[in-house]
Amino acid sequence: MPRGFAWAALASVLVLLAGCGSIGSRAPTPAPTAEVQASGTPAAVASPVGTPPPWPTAVAYPVIARARITTDNLNVRSGPTTTAAAIGLLQPGDDVGIAGRSPDSQWLAIADTGWIAYRAEWMQVTPDVRGLPTIEARALVPAMQAPGTSSGYPAIDVVIDAVLTQDVARIRQLTVAFSTQCQSAPGMGGPPPCSIKPGATPGTAIEVFPTSVCEGEHVLPERLPTLIPWLFTSGSVPNVPLRLYAVVEASKEQSAYFPEGRWVAIFALPDGSGRAVGVNEQGIVRIDFGCDSPATSILQRRPFETPVFVLPPVLAAPVRPRP
Repeated sequence: MPRGFAWAALASVLVLLAGCGSIGSRAPTPAPTAEVQASGTPAAVASPVGTPPPWPTAVAYPVIARARITTDNLNVRSGPTTTAAAIGLLQPGDDVGIAGRSPDSQWLAIADTGWIAYRAEWMQVTPDVRGLPTIEARALVPAMQAPGTSSGYPAIDVVIDAVLTQDVARIRQLTVAFSTQCQSAPGMGGPPPCSIKPGATPGTAIEVFPTSVCEGEHVLPERLPTLIPWLFTSGSVPNVPLRLYAVVEASKEQSAYFPEGRWVAIFALPDGSGRAVGVNEQGIVRIDFGCDSPATSILQRRPFETPVFVLPPVLAAPVRPRP
């Protein structure tokens, strides 16, 4: 079972991924940061009923405090942990809006963006941190890309447009299955089981498409029209609009049976839950439908590893993108 785009670690993420390599290629080692120095695919779609939740139109956690940074190279991370992806950077003199703190008071939430580790010697916070409200990691839904934002890569942008417009037929046309030999009892992250194809015996070549919910699974291409709508399903509510969070480069080392493509486009539902779509120059090569984990967790990597962004997350001023 592959790890998601590893596309998770992703907070078990996605796990979106169930174990198969990380989504971002390894970036050059950055200068030491302050914090371092201190330390199953769903069945066929039924007919869900309900009213899609609206995308938040107001800031759920507005700026209620200011933090003036006094240390060098302070990472802004996608979650309140040093294992969450570094998405931005702050430098001495930067003044950033704070929305609250983590329950353990070790992290401060930058409104609409992410988290910074809190140490009194790294910043001056007004008012006092102890008076700030607590925010759970899942509750902080970051800003999304504006409609019409381009990655600059046509192969990615056509997929983004199809997903954001919920064009199931076009998404299906863009999917690229691959042929491989099935096995009777494949191992973790291995070839597909012959049981998914009626009449197939070990060694039979079958066409499959890799997907993931909480674990990786191969599906036959003919199942995709009933599975794709789950991209836009929240609980039992169908047709919930997605928003684009970021696009990252995929890992250079990929499983032959659960490829991630060249890029991974990361989307979010209104509650911040993540979806991920793997893309190469030919089209969509993988879809991760989520595992009740935030879109931000799809960026999670091994400690201190930085994703390589094609389209970085939206960052609050004066947060800089990671180099």
